[in-house]
Amino acid sequence: MRLSMPLFNVGTRLLIGFWVTILVALLCVWAIVRVSASDLDIAKVENSDIERLARAKTRIVRAFDQNQPIARIIRNSARNRRFSYVLYDNETKIVFARRSPFEKRLERDIQRLSGQVTPLQLTRQVYRLVGPHPINQNGKSYLLFLLEMVPNAQKPFPMVLTLLVVLFGLSLVYSFVFSKSVLRPISALRKAATELANGQWHARVETEHFGKDELGNLANTFNAMAQRIENNWHAQQRLLADVSHELRSPLARLNMAVALAEANTSPSNEAKLSFQRIEKETAKMDALIADVLALSRTEAGMAKKEKIALDKLFEEVVNNAMFEASQKGITFHVNDIPQVTIHCQIDAMQSALENVIRNAIRYTQSYVRVSFSLQPAHWVAEVHDNGGGLSHQECENVFKPFYRSDNARNAQTGGIGLGLAITQAAIHHHKGEVHAKKSDDGGLCIVIRVPVRA
Repeated sequence: MRLSMPLFNVGTRLLIGFWVTILVALLCVWAIVRVSASDLDIAKVENSDIERLARAKTRIVRAFDQNQPIARIIRNSARNRRFSYVLYDNETKIVFARRSPFEKRLERDIQRLSGQVTPLQLTRQVYRLVGPHPINQNGKSYLLFLLEMVPNAQKPFPMVLTLLVVLFGLSLVYSFVFSKSVLRPISALRKAATELANGQWHARVETEHFGKDELGNLANTFNAMAQRIENNWHAQQRLLADVSHELRSPLARLNMAVALAEANTSPSNEAKLSFQRIEKETAKMDALIADVLALSRTEAGMAKKEKIALDKLFEEVVNNAMFEASQKGITFHVNDIPQVTIHCQIDAMQSALENVIRNAIRYTQSYVRVSFSLQPAHWVAEVHDNGGGLSHQECENVFKPFYRSDNARNAQTGGIGLGLAITQAAIHHHKGEVHAKKSDDGGLCIVIRVPVRA
């Protein structure tokens, strides 16, 4: 099958985003270079600046004669003067200047002007530097510069920072838009896949929110797959229900034929045993068909959900279990059922708990204990017995249709293996969970946990 490749598919958007980011970065670098280049200006000095250099030299020579340290000379020059002094030691290459945020840049500019014979004026956005003017004192050679700070100057660093912020902002906006365009369809696909995995066969992806790129093709493929799965599942359910329903007619005729044959046959012991055997096997087949139909209806979720109190829902199930246990000499104990209203399929939920309790009564040794509890968003039922129990592997498999454990089920004592499968189907249909584990009493414990608002 040939898939059409749209112009703006995921790969194209990735490529465009990459080159757009690179282009913006290059523009920012170019702008930063331009800003740095335009920040510097070198020109000839005016006569007034030359006179200031001469007066400053006189003051510095006087201060040297008074043995004042250079740091003090520089500090005093910054007081009540428009210009502060900067001295450059020709021998040690050390710059003596007032402290400022631009010390490194100032040192580079002084190095740039130190080789000049005549004074020059170097202007930046934050300061103006005039010099050099030589000073020889006590056998040491210095170069004098005048430093004037420009008030309220626009600093280049914030401009560079602004450009970087713009670059980061543009990249962030594009990344957000691109990630949303990719992650939103993926989230929709994940949600639909989760619903499909949980048995919601109608789950589909709304393809109108997808484009015509790879993700759109994936959404269409997913919907086609989900539709095929739903059709197969419904076909399986219809086949199971139809076959089970059709089997009941020949079974009913078989029972009638047995009854007629029994009425028209001489009452010998061998004939009676044969008729009883036939009746027993047809009864098992009828029970099997009934359970298969129940499982089919439960998985299909054909019944409507209704609101009902939890204690009222299980009142008849508990009473029937008490009666059955008393007939077998088994102690049956149940705690108070929580007072809460739930929304469920009544028959399916009653059948789910009834199958678990009857299983416990069938395999226990002396007693069955049923406990109900209420959690913030769930109601929980635990059914304990003190029978032989099951292994860990058997606890995982016991809810599979027609499964029989070797040590607990056989043709004489066990059922046909659909009771717990019906329970699991009903619980899962109500968004709940059911699992088996080793009971504290040594037997088996079946735990049912269902949301109150399923």
